[in-house]
Amino acid sequence: GGGHPRWGEELAGNGTQETGNSSSEGGSGQVSSEAKAAFADAHPNQATKIHLEHKMEREERLREEYKEKREEAIEALAETNRAQNAIVLILIIIVLITVGFEKIAAYVSESVDDFSKPVVTVLFKELTVLGFIALLVFMSVKTGLPSQISEDIFGTPSELIEMFDETHILLFFIVVLFVVMVAINLRVFSGVCDEWERWDLIATDAEKQGKSLEELCTIQYGFPAGPLPAEIRAYFVMRHAFMRPALRPGGSRLDVGVRFSDYLKECTSHFFEELVEVQPETWWTVLVLIALARVYMVVTHPDMQLAMFLAIGVALLAAAIACRNKLLGVYMQLVRPGYRADDTPYYVWRHVRDEDASK
Repeated sequence: GGGHPRWGEELAGNGTQETGNSSSEGGSGQVSSEAKAAFADAHPNQATKIHLEHKMEREERLREEYKEKREEAIEALAETNRAQNAIVLILIIIVLITVGFEKIAAYVSESVDDFSKPVVTVLFKELTVLGFIALLVFMSVKTGLPSQISEDIFGTPSELIEMFDETHILLFFIVVLFVVMVAINLRVFSGVCDEWERWDLIATDAEKQGKSLEELCTIQYGFPAGPLPAEIRAYFVMRHAFMRPALRPGGSRLDVGVRFSDYLKECTSHFFEELVEVQPETWWTVLVLIALARVYMVVTHPDMQLAMFLAIGVALLAAAIACRNKLLGVYMQLVRPGYRADDTPYYVWRHVRDEDASK
């Protein structure tokens, strides 16, 4: 092929241009292959730089040629029935997808119970945020700014756009996984709520028979009958404390119509609503993790990478242990075994003890 203009300049500047072959044929700047090889051997870095510049210019010419041909093809097809039918078909598909999504959203909102409705509402809001992100990415790509930034950074206008597309697809799959996990948790907790209602009926019947908490926790359960599982005993203890608040004037009992299971369902629904709704603090945590990931990418030594990986793992394990100990402490305050004979839960007894000690 023809020689690049920089070859002649560099060869002339370094005195390696051969008289017969280095001169341009008809002023076209042709350089002999022998002179190029000699220059590349003497100056490999400059030769590589010239080669890359030549490659980039050639790719730029190809892109411009492709862009011009594409525009010509679009203009030629715009007036055909095929293009017009395709536009109408795309609009119809978009309308059908929109209507279908609205129908599904309305059906889900109407079919779920009061326990799941706040969670579903927040979930649809998160999907709306994802759609807004997709719209921003699409608009930014259409402005041409990502192409310019990509060309400045990577030397090609399509690299950054492809990264945008891959990131958007990754976010979509993350949201799909998030929706599946929420659906599974809702299904599991729906079964747990049914068990709470069944245990509540057992405790209500026992109270109607005049049984104390101690007697209630020793009844036979299941088929074949056996001792109560620790989970059910813990539920009875918490229910007992809920129905007889320690700070209630006179220590009177709540109305018999109050259902502890309904209270737990309401609290669990509120908890799930907060869990599904991604708070700004969560995104700040994600940014911190991204910064740590970038630092991890900078480190090239395998031992340092392993040390950082282990340090992050130990930190996460420490946080999990601290959270577990906190929850276990709360649990033990509520349902600590060895309650007194007068049916007083441990945390109520400790409150009374502290009040007496302060006098």
